[in-house]
This record gives sequence, structure tokens and C-alpha cells, in this order.
Amino acid sequence: MFDSHKAWLSSATAAASAAAVLFACAAIHAAAPPADAVAENYAAYSAALQRKDLAAAEVAAAAAYEASVQAQGDGGRTAVLALNLADVRLAQGRYDEAVAPARKALELAESQGPASGVDVVLARLLLDRAQLRSGDEAAAKRLEASLAAAAAQPDLNAASFTAAADLAKHSLENRRYDAARAAWATAGRVAKRNPATASPLLVDRMRVEESAAGLLALVAQPASSVASWRMPPDTSAYRDYLETLVAIVEKLGREAAQPGPTSAPTEAQTVFGLALAWYNAIKSKFRSEGRQWNDMPELPDTPDEIGGSRHALPRCDARVVAEPKPEYPRAERLEGGVGSVVLQLTFDEDGSVVRSAVAGGVGPRFVESVTAVAGQWRLARKNPDQAGCRMAREIFLVASFTYSG
Repeated sequence: MFDSHKAWLSSATAAASAAAVLFACAAIHAAAPPADAVAENYAAYSAALQRKDLAAAEVAAAAAYEASVQAQGDGGRTAVLALNLADVRLAQGRYDEAVAPARKALELAESQGPASGVDVVLARLLLDRAQLRSGDEAAAKRLEASLAAAAAQPDLNAASFTAAADLAKHSLENRRYDAARAAWATAGRVAKRNPATASPLLVDRMRVEESAAGLLALVAQPASSVASWRMPPDTSAYRDYLETLVAIVEKLGREAAQPGPTSAPTEAQTVFGLALAWYNAIKSKFRSEGRQWNDMPELPDTPDEIGGSRHALPRCDARVVAEPKPEYPRAERLEGGVGSVVLQLTFDEDGSVVRSAVAGGVGPRFVESVTAVAGQWRLARKNPDQAGCRMAREIFLVASFTYSG
């Protein structure tokens, strides 16, 4: 069964996607750097990072590293430049190509100590990140250990946050949900410790991700096989995670209800949408299995329109005609999977959808199923004779999937 209903909003602020954190691992220490290939290429690398041009930064970092090897072998700033090269490759998701420079940086940091200019803990963290994707569970365990060491050093906050996010995503892909929850918790602690660079929205995003992984650990048993969404008999374990999601929905509601500067969802709307999608996915699972929801935390009843506070006229009573309905993905149904998608729908004067964006979703197959048909939906008045009102132009809508039997 497919359910669609408007997402209720409430009060305050939020956050969205965690952008990749780039950092220059070290600088060439000289009052007046010589005009050589190392210094020139390092300067080009730094300038490219400032422009957020990662491809150019990698080219310059590679050139600086190679020039240092040719001129000074393993001495000079070779270790620092190797670490920079590994870092910028990791930032582009090129993990295998980051292994060699990361290994060289660690080798030099361990053999030369402080003279290398590289922190051994940082070098090991980057090497373990680089080897994560091509390794087995042992590689993940190594990254867990190096992350714990790095997270204990406040000066490595940026590197620790990025590593924690990498580890969490990798753990989710491999259905190691408890490990993912722990990694998201680490990312949240690191972000909270550095308020100058981490917004409250980013911290809230980490709380949602941690709660989602915790919920998956409860419903997907056993974690090593296909996620069958089997619920344990004791459903009270869900309460803490659900309370976190409800608190974030309440906190971010008013900000999420404000229009953004572009047609894309704002950071507040994406964190709000993700929390709302997970809450409704778990509620759908309870309904699908005939379990009682009575003692679970409920969402507050608040307005659902985006930008509605700008209008003097009240909104007309209306409903979304969700036809055609999205198909329940067959593979999800066979596995006992449920899903929920939070859409931002924009309508024209006639109630036709002119834009559909996903603010948050649980289950890629469900997201694909909903977005395939949402553009054909429309907003219709419940009472055509209602006067003195206006039709909403932009709303949140929650599409949830529930099965029976």
C-alpha cells in the first residue's frame, strides 16, 4: 500500500549535507620560499584548493611531490607533499590512487619523526581511509582504530570528521549498522567540538544519520545477510532514536518552511526531510507488521506549506491527487522492506506540479518509484466554492510505503 500525506512542520533551525572537508596538511616553512618547482607547484596547489578546483589541486600536488623526490629524495618536505597528494585524491573519491602517497607519508613520518613535518596519527588515518574501499572487514577495523586515535587530537578534527563519514558510509554499504552508528556518533562529536567550522545543521545531520543507523541495526537481522527488516520483539529500543528524529523535525520546522534562494532544497530542508523520512519509514514498518505504535513519540501538528507565512490570505482546503500511484518495488516487498520519501512539490496556478525535489528519502528504490510519477500529480481544491483563500504553491509531501501480509 502507498500512503501520501502532507508533512507537518514546527519550530526552529537545521542543517544539510556534509560537504567534503579539505585541509592543507602542512605548509612549506620558509620566510621567503625559493623560486623552485616544489614551491611553485605547492603555491599552485594551495591556490587551487582555495578555488575548490580539486582536479587542478591534484595536478599541482603531484608535481610538487615529484619535484621534491627528485631534488631531496625522502628529505625536505617530501612527507608533507605526499600527504597532501593523498588527501586531495581522497577528496575526489580516488581511494586506490591515494594509497601510495599515503603509505610514503606514513613511512617517512614513522622513520623521521617530527622532522618529517607529518603527524604519524594523521598519516595512518589517511592510509587506512585509502585502503578501506578495496579491503575487507579487517580494513574497516584498522580505520576504526586509527579514527579513535585521531579523534582524540583536537587539531585533527577536520581529518577525523571526513574519515568518520567515510567509515560510516562504507559500513552502511556492507550492512555493518552498529559500526555505522558508532562512526556517525564520532563524526557528530568531532563536529560539535569545532563550532567555528561546523554549523548546528551539520551536527543535526550527524544525529539523524546516527539514529538511522541505529534503527537499521534493530530492524535488519542478521546484519550479514540481505536486510530483511525483521523487528525484534522489544520495540522499546526504538524510542530513543525516534525521539531524536522528532526533536530535529520540531527544531527545524520553521526554518524548513522558509523558501530557499534557489529551487534546490536548503540545508535545513534536507536535514528536516531526512529525519521525517526515517520517522515515517519506521512507522510504516510497525504498521506493516501489525505492531502497536501507541507508546512511540509522535510528531507535532504544525503547518506544512513552504513560504506560507508571506501571505495574508488563508490557504484553501486542498489535497494532492497522487495519481498515478508509485509502484511498490518488488525486491523491497520480497525482503520486507519499507520506505518513505519527503518531496517538495511546487505547483502552478492550475495545481499542476511544475517542480518536484527530494528533501529526504529512505530506500533508493522507493525514491525512484516516487519521483518517476510525482510530476504527474496535482493539487486540487476540496471545495471548489470556497472563497477568500489562495492555493498553496509549494508544500512538503510524505510518501510512505506499507505492506500487509
